[in-house]
Amino acid sequence: NTGKSLLVQRLTGARTRVADYPFSTVNPVPGMLRYQDIYFQLIDTPPLSPEAPQFVTRVAGIARNADAVMVVVSLEDDPVRQYEMVRDLLAEHGVLIEKPRGMVRIERGGATGIEVVVRGRILDGTVSDVEKLLASYRIYRARVIVEGEVTLDDIEMAIFRNTTYKPAIVVANKLDVEGARERYMELYRYLEARKDKSVWLIPVSALKGVNLDK
Repeated sequence: NTGKSLLVQRLTGARTRVADYPFSTVNPVPGMLRYQDIYFQLIDTPPLSPEAPQFVTRVAGIARNADAVMVVVSLEDDPVRQYEMVRDLLAEHGVLIEKPRGMVRIERGGATGIEVVVRGRILDGTVSDVEKLLASYRIYRARVIVEGEVTLDDIEMAIFRNTTYKPAIVVANKLDVEGARERYMELYRYLEARKDKSVWLIPVSALKGVNLDK
């Protein structure tokens, strides 16, 4: 009930289902947003919430295949709590919206043994340690791609789950409601205080059309 369906409708003209009760969106609805001579496809998804677990895997899958993620939070309620909930649910399904210090991708198979491509640094080990780690899980043919700074624990986690990073914009909607500006500043300070400022933030009112041009 953050107003994301109305936001997508106002930005694209798509026939999204707009209702004043939660979980009204049950199927993805695409729309095309034009900016100058470029068209962006926005997809209004079902809600991402532990109260609607039937949608979580599906929405995470859509996010995994997207170029970027727009997280819509409502300024009627605590936006920090909403943001953390969405971020953590996506992370549990291997989609990161805060840029990590490093990433690991493991491509299994191949004609040769273990190939380790390091485009950064393994903080607590060597290529030999990576080969031993994979061998302990009976993986003898794979390509391990390391980007940025990672640990052996990060590499071990990548064996079980393929994690991907998606750039994110947080849209704080309902700027028109009472107390919205104070709650927006709480979210602004929260994101500013984080060491990694990879997440963009913009306040809007889909109802009043505030900042939709931005």
